[in-house]
Amino acid sequence: MRWCRLYAETVDDAKLKLLAFEDRWHFIALLCLKAQGVLDGNYKPPMLERLIGVKLGVQQRELDEIKRRLSEVGLIADGWQPLAWDKRQFLSDHDVTGAERQERYGLKHGKRVSNALRNGDVTVVDTDTDTDTDTEKKDMCQQAGPSAEPPDEAKRLIERLKQIYPKRDGSQRWAQAESAARARLKEGTSWQQIEDGAVRYARFCHSRGLVGTDKVQQCATFLGTNRGFAEEWNHKKPQLVSSRDPKAGEVLR
Repeated sequence: MRWCRLYAETVDDAKLKLLAFEDRWHFIALLCLKAQGVLDGNYKPPMLERLIGVKLGVQQRELDEIKRRLSEVGLIADGWQPLAWDKRQFLSDHDVTGAERQERYGLKHGKRVSNALRNGDVTVVDTDTDTDTDTEKKDMCQQAGPSAEPPDEAKRLIERLKQIYPKRDGSQRWAQAESAARARLKEGTSWQQIEDGAVRYARFCHSRGLVGTDKVQQCATFLGTNRGFAEEWNHKKPQLVSSRDPKAGEVLR
């Protein structure tokens, strides 16, 4: 059975937070289609679109909108391909020779592997890809030593914001933004408060068509003493009252 990795941090992913709940599911469904090999099949574009539409249970017009929204926040590339797929998934997850390798490992270490090549498919244990052995972790701790400094929280926060903060035409002044982030964290502002504020502001900029322009607030200013991250940033477009609307309370002049 084919499968794909879904990480626990997905629930806090800033890009997914930019999407409505139904589009978050659409993205998860695309991950499943990628794991199934559907997105890499030898389909001409119209057929691939139709197949994805059937899988997601939507019509073509809605499918086009789903594609646009997922592309806008940087989750998929051309051909519906999920970005950073190879970084998050591992070849050994679907290695058809896994059973043979597992048996060779058992023979080498004098262990009997009863399920290899006899009980059907086996789940390969990745000993050299995404997890460290106890020995490796111990060696890493010894190399680091007791004086190793912990990662700078402000630096990690800025790297996170670089992924979700709206692009602008001009500098974001990231060095100053890092200093401002460090000051806000020292004041007691939480990482989550700043990240949630950045998500709200990104939605606001997307709804107003400001992304990629010089109208986007520099991140250094956003994190400054004016605390832009604490604003509501209502991304709903205001409704204008027409002067011809008989229900309007007064005629606009």
